[in-house]
Parts: sequence; structure tokens; C-alpha cells
Amino acid sequence: MAPLSSILLLLPVANAFAPMAFIRRSSSAVRAGIGDQGDVQFGGNTWKPDEGKMAATDTPDFFPEDYDENEAPDFTEGMGGSQAKMSGGGTGTADLPGMENFSAGGTVIGGYEESGVPEGFEFKPSSVLDEEFNFQVMSGSSKGGDFAIDIKPFCMGFEDYFAGWAEGSHPSLSVSPDHGRMDRRGGDITTLNVHCNPQGKAGVFEGTLVVVLPEENEKLSYKVAVKSI
Repeated sequence: MAPLSSILLLLPVANAFAPMAFIRRSSSAVRAGIGDQGDVQFGGNTWKPDEGKMAATDTPDFFPEDYDENEAPDFTEGMGGSQAKMSGGGTGTADLPGMENFSAGGTVIGGYEESGVPEGFEFKPSSVLDEEFNFQVMSGSSKGGDFAIDIKPFCMGFEDYFAGWAEGSHPSLSVSPDHGRMDRRGGDITTLNVHCNPQGKAGVFEGTLVVVLPEENEKLSYKVAVKSI
């Protein structure tokens, strides 16, 4: 016969393999206290639409209290668009205040000075030149000589520019136009005409042409050498 201590050690193992008893809770017991006060309804609510007519449960749109259908705009109002108003057709005035006389012109704010380069404007070349140009003129010519410099537009929009000579450039050199508006990238080329009038003198006349775009804080620098023979 097995000792009593061995029997006691085997009791927990035997209980582990014993079938477990499951307790089923009655659903009626869970629902027993719900809805007793009448604030909970099962199976939907009791609302029904009025018999014989349409009804909506959302908030409808209403006309203003002072609405008068006789003064409402006609369905043809505005069919001509804003162009009809500008040409005298349609009714009313321009949609935006201050635009009634738009075709007469506008006010230009900013931009380059029509009188030319501002007084005292300094043309300082960049530390690295963009390009160098060399050409010849006849010293005996009373008109001197000209040379064209083409600049491809490189900005995303239209930009005003000033053109002039850096300090130390020979006084026989000039450029025209000295101000204007450069086209945007991919647009027309800006052409600057460099003129040299040696006034009968022979030699090599040098200068640095600087093109400044003040709004973009950009500049172009060109070295120009003219040989007068």
C-alpha cells in the first residue's frame, strides 16, 4: 500500500485532469433591469411620418422672412457674363470696386524709372566675369563703332534691369538702352548695344559692363575690350 505522503502529492495532479464545470448566466437576468424606466426602447423608435405627405428628418432650408418672389432675380440675369457688363449690356456695374474704368489704364507701382538709371547708382562688377568681348573700330571714324551683346532671359518672371559701366572703364564706351525690362525665361532676348567713340585716338580701350537686376539682387558682368586702329 502506498504511503500517505505519496497519496497527498498526487491529489493536485488528479484535480488538474478533472472536468471543469461551466456556469451559464441567464440573458433574462442581465436584461432584467434595462428599460424598466421607459427610457430605453428595443426594436427601434415609435416615430412615423405624417400620413399622405412627404416629410424629412433633417433641418430644411428656409427663405428669409423678407423674401419677395416678385423681386427675385430672373433666371436670365447674368447669362451674358462680366463681358456683357463691360460692353454696356447686362445690368449693374463692375464686380470689384475701383475697377469700373479698368480699360482706361492702371497705376504702376514700382518698376524701373522711366527717366533712366537712378542718380548715384553704382555698378559694381562680380568677382567672376560672365563673359568677355573684343571688337575693333576705326580711330578715324567720326561715328565710332558698335557691338551687340545678347542676353538670354534667365528669370522666372519679367525683371527690370539697369546697365552701366563699372568704375575705371574707358570714357569712350557707352551702352544703350541703359534700362529696361528683361523677358522671362524662354522669352525674347535682351540686346544691349555697346558703342565706342575713340575720337581719333588709337589703342585698346577696356571697360566692364554691369547689368543689374535690382528686384532679384542679381547682376551680370562683361569685360569689353575695343581695339581702335
